[in-house]
Amino acid sequence: MKKKQLRLIGLLLAAILALSACGNAGDEVNQGAATDTGTTTTDSSADTATDTTTDTTTDATAADPDRELITVTLAAPMRPIDDRFDILDDPVSLLIKEKFNIQIEAINAGDDSDWGTRLSGLIAANDIPDIVFIPDEAQVAMMVSAGQLLNLESYLTAEYLPRSVADNKFMASSILHRNLSGTGELYTFGMNKGTWDSGSGILVGDYIRWDLYKDMGYPAINSYDDLLDVLLAMQEAYPTNDHGQSVYGMGGWFGEDMGWGDWAFTYGMSFSLGRTLSADNTMGFDIATRQPAANPLKDKDGTYWQTVRFYNKAYQMGVLDPESFIQNTASFEEKVYAERYLYVIPRWYADHATTTAYPIDNGNPEKGFVQLPDVSGTGMQSMIDDSVRGERIYGVSASTAHPERVLELLDWMLSYEFSMISTNGVENVYWEMVDGKPFPKPGLYDRNIQDTERKAASGAGIYNWARGYADGTFDPQYDQALYLGYLPVAQEIGLTAVQKDFLEHVGAASLSDAYIRPLDYYENNILYDGAAISDDLASDLANMKNHIFGNIFRIIMAESDEEFTALQDQLISDLDRFNVDAIHEYFMEDYLEIAGQYNEIYRLLNE
Repeated sequence: MKKKQLRLIGLLLAAILALSACGNAGDEVNQGAATDTGTTTTDSSADTATDTTTDTTTDATAADPDRELITVTLAAPMRPIDDRFDILDDPVSLLIKEKFNIQIEAINAGDDSDWGTRLSGLIAANDIPDIVFIPDEAQVAMMVSAGQLLNLESYLTAEYLPRSVADNKFMASSILHRNLSGTGELYTFGMNKGTWDSGSGILVGDYIRWDLYKDMGYPAINSYDDLLDVLLAMQEAYPTNDHGQSVYGMGGWFGEDMGWGDWAFTYGMSFSLGRTLSADNTMGFDIATRQPAANPLKDKDGTYWQTVRFYNKAYQMGVLDPESFIQNTASFEEKVYAERYLYVIPRWYADHATTTAYPIDNGNPEKGFVQLPDVSGTGMQSMIDDSVRGERIYGVSASTAHPERVLELLDWMLSYEFSMISTNGVENVYWEMVDGKPFPKPGLYDRNIQDTERKAASGAGIYNWARGYADGTFDPQYDQALYLGYLPVAQEIGLTAVQKDFLEHVGAASLSDAYIRPLDYYENNILYDGAAISDDLASDLANMKNHIFGNIFRIIMAESDEEFTALQDQLISDLDRFNVDAIHEYFMEDYLEIAGQYNEIYRLLNE
């Protein structure tokens, strides 16, 4: 937990974000699941990075020329140059060869492939790659029981893993990984720990058409009621778009299936209120205290019902597009990009509208969305989602021919140092050391440089999914984000016109300063993600979720406050038929059983 800790990180808004539930991988240098992924435009005459030197700041010992050259197979969602999966010869891979006398043979284990099925075949054939990405937690226990993963407990020493055992975040992550094996011992480790984000734009927040808000004279917004009043005034001032189509303050995609159609009620305001909710809304946690909240489905003052009430008020005021109840995602997106909505909550739609749809389709870069800071006034927003376990699970084959050397390499791949190098490329191509810190060259965020060219020149982005830490994670040695494009010098170049006006209006030097400065708590590293429901409650949980989905939209369409309250009370009462209290208590007891373990993790993270 970091309280009032201001860090001026940069933000490069440029690409559509993947849906948070999907984590779709793109081709940008620093792209990750639900992250800021773009590189911003600079003068095309900027450093085009033809220098492929591998002179780096690494403290890894140079390889002994007499040491045997070995090949290590790495099954990971890699991005080799031209999608070639064999012996890698990019600059970062050559640096690995130089330092360790190890050449990397990449095996395509892309997240969008059938890797889970292929891995099951390798498990059956007892043919596990040296370092292997494991997409399904169930496969971990399967591989452990078959003796196919290396037990890391005896290697967890300064002799074999010196950087890792000295890294509290790795040790904290290891506590969670021991739970995966079914034995209480360590067989796996996490890649992409930390955060993809920089604290410069919340994943799900309050994004408003800033250009129109500016035209309205920046009316005060100090609560969600204020926000609805402002959206109504904006809607009345701008009733149609340039094509004469109706404009609404906001919309939804409620016509989709359960889980996505009602997604906004779980996540719509939870990020902005500093509260996390489980996918089925049965558990909630406060990011400040990390303690569980009251049963979210029964607590009228909790995040879930606050969000439902917000949408009901919008409906009553005529601010919510009435077609929201029947339209799908494609229709919602089409309306956002056609300037028919004044407010959206997913950042990826706001980003694409601002950086792509409006400037290109409508020829006006002055239009766009900006996140409103701390509308709730709680002083808590989940600006940075900190993954402790790591976004992806990996293991080492028990059959690897050179376990000590594989672990020597792995120790470096898990480090901040390798994470920085693999993210930005090798030194003196797109970055250099300035005043003792890594500093970006213009080519790092030059949009004119193609991804293939960037990877060939520097190796940047090839190991995005096989590195210890994600882009936005702070390197403790340099006290700055690993992805150098997040530094203020890069952010300044990448700001959109509306973002520049926003910063001027709020008097902030950077986006992260503007958003984090008013907050008491901005990091979300809640660890509990729920257990498998017991067999006797599984049917109740499934039926309860179906009942809620079948009735929640009727509540949002209540024509009066009195009708809303009556329908709300009825639905909450109905939940007793599905043992809602027993379901909540089941998850609560599961959480309490491992709360002590979590406390040890938080102690390590806070040291």
